[in-house]
Amino acid sequence: MQLMLAAVLTLDSAVARLGVYADDDGLAVWSPQATASGDIAGGVGAEAGYAADVITAATVDVRTAASPRGYQETRHEVHAGPHWELRPGTAVRATYSWSTERDYRSHVVSAGGAHDLLGRRLTLSVLARFLADEVGRAGEASFAKPLRGYGGDVGAAVVVDRRTVAGVTYAVQRLDGFQASPYRFVPIRDGAGEVRASLPEAVPDGRLRHAMSVDARRALSSRFFARGAYRVYADSWGVRSHTAEGELARSLGGDRATVALRARGYTQGPADFHEARYATWPMLPRWRDADKKLGRNRSVLGGVRADFGVGAIGPLREVRAEASLDVYDQWFLDFPALRRRRAALVGLGWSAQW
Repeated sequence: MQLMLAAVLTLDSAVARLGVYADDDGLAVWSPQATASGDIAGGVGAEAGYAADVITAATVDVRTAASPRGYQETRHEVHAGPHWELRPGTAVRATYSWSTERDYRSHVVSAGGAHDLLGRRLTLSVLARFLADEVGRAGEASFAKPLRGYGGDVGAAVVVDRRTVAGVTYAVQRLDGFQASPYRFVPIRDGAGEVRASLPEAVPDGRLRHAMSVDARRALSSRFFARGAYRVYADSWGVRSHTAEGELARSLGGDRATVALRARGYTQGPADFHEARYATWPMLPRWRDADKKLGRNRSVLGGVRADFGVGAIGPLREVRAEASLDVYDQWFLDFPALRRRRAALVGLGWSAQW
C-alpha cells in the first residue's frame, strides 16, 4: 500500500530522529529532524526534510563574551530537492536548503550525480555546492556580514570482493567573507602578562579547505561486520587534522537487529595565526582569535548503537527503530579557559517504508 501526496508524489520512505547533546561546559542541544522521500514518475522522485537545533548555552565562550548569563535559541532548517534515475546505474540529484537562527541565515544549493561501471562493481560520484550566508549579531539589526562559499566532492566506491567494499572521497571548499565571531574579543597583553587592550576577533576573509577520506566495510562472517575510515584535512589557514574511526557490528535474530560498538579519534594542529595568549603589546596583530577550535585540540568518542526491525505496521511494510549512546571527550591544548570538555550524545529514531 502506498500513500499519495496531492496525487503527485508517492511517498515511499520516511525517517525521524532525535539527537541530544549535553556537556559539562553548560551546552545542551536537542536536535529533532525528519525526512520523507518518494517517487513522482519515470524515475523522478523528490525528498524534503526539516531539522532543528534547540540550544541552551552557558559555556565558557558565552560567559566570557557577549552574554554572561547564557542564552537559548533555536535554529531551523528545511531542505528539498528532486532526484532522477536517468537509467539503471546512473542518477542525478539537486538539493536546496535554508536555515535561520537569530544571528545567522544560510542558503545552500547542491547538485551532483553517480554512475555505476564494471557491472556495478565501481561507482563514481560528483557533487557541487554553493552557499550564500549572512552573519548577524543579536540585538543589532544593522550588523550583517556576507559569507560565500563554493566547492564540491568527487568520490569512488569499489566492490573489492564478495565481502568488502571500499571508497575514497576528495572534497574542496573555498570560503570568502566574514568568518570571525561577532561576539568574541581577544585580549592583547604586554610582556608582563597584563591586558592592555581587548580587540574584536579578526581572521582572514578567504579560506581554502581540502579533505581526503578513505573507508572500507567488510563482512567478517555471516553475523559480524567491520568498518574503518580515515580522513586528513588541511586548509589555507594552516589547520591540519586527522580523523580515524572504526565500528564492529553484530547482527541478531536473523538480521532483524544489529548491535555495534564504535570509536573515533581526532587530532588537530593550530591555525598559523592562533596563539593561546597574544602578548604583542604595543603591536596589535592583524589576525587574532579567541576560538578554541582554531588551536591544538584532541578528541575521542566511543559508544554503542543498535537498530531493530519492527516489521510491518498497517500500511508500513518495514519499520525500524534505532538508538545510540556515545561519550565524547575533547582537549583544548591552547585554550587556558577550558582545557577539557566531556559530553554525552544520545540518539533515537525510526524509519519506515511504504
